[in-house]
This record gives sequence, C-alpha cells and structure tokens, in this order.
Amino acid sequence: MNLHSHILSKHKLENVGENKIKISSKIHECTKCTYLTANKSAYNNHIKVCLKLKNVEWYKCQICQFRTIKKSNLTKHIKTHTKIKDLKCSFCHFQCNGKQNLDNHILRKHSHLLNENNKNIITSKIHYCKYCTYKSTMANILTSHIKT
Repeated sequence: MNLHSHILSKHKLENVGENKIKISSKIHECTKCTYLTANKSAYNNHIKVCLKLKNVEWYKCQICQFRTIKKSNLTKHIKTHTKIKDLKCSFCHFQCNGKQNLDNHILRKHSHLLNENNKNIITSKIHYCKYCTYKSTMANILTSHIKT
C-alpha cells in the first residue's frame, strides 16, 4: 500500500487522481528523519521531539530505513531481518525473537499451564478484550481483534 492509498483508506480523503497535489500538500515530512504524516498536530509534536534528538547518536539499520537512539532496539530490530530465534518456549518447541512474541505465544497456547509457580514467566503487559476472553501482550493485535 502506498502513502496515498493509506491516506485514502485511513483518513477518508477522496479522489487521489484529481486531488493528488492537494493530498501531497497535506503530507508533512520531517527534514531530519523519514517521518511522514497527514496530521499537522502529529507532525508538530514529532518535530519537537526530533529537534531535541538532533545531536543524539543514532543507531541505523544497514538493511532498511530503521533507526533508533537505543542500541538495544537496533539489536532487537536486526533480528527481524536475520530471522534469529533466540528465545525458546518452556512448554513446547516454539522459538521466536522478542520477549513479547514469546509471552504472546505462551498466553495463546499454554495459559492453561500457568500457575502460581510459573505465572511470572510472562513479563509483558497483558491486554484484555472487554467483550470476550481474548487477551494479548500486543495492544495493536488486541485492537485488530476488537475491530473484527
């Protein structure tokens, strides 16, 4: 999905063809990084943060555009490219990268095995659906669940 398609689907703008210039003029682009948005308020908030970080050392991914001010975040990110699965499930043969992914797996597949002795194995925050028993360690996944 390109940026114009995203804006049309998520921000309810119409007629990309006729309004291409109009839509482009509503896209605010940070000159210090790769941030883009159609929301002026979000752009202004971003600029305040980005300018504060101007003199900060950035850690950049050599494979994609990702960058961060935390080396540990870059280390985690690089695993998404290398497919390194350094975390193992205590209950089965499942392997993944990212503690949140492992916690979500345990929550989905093995919640019936959690008890007082091992309930602290999940360290991520758990998000609960207010409409059913669904739960997830990832807020965006819960949001998708609620929308469907």
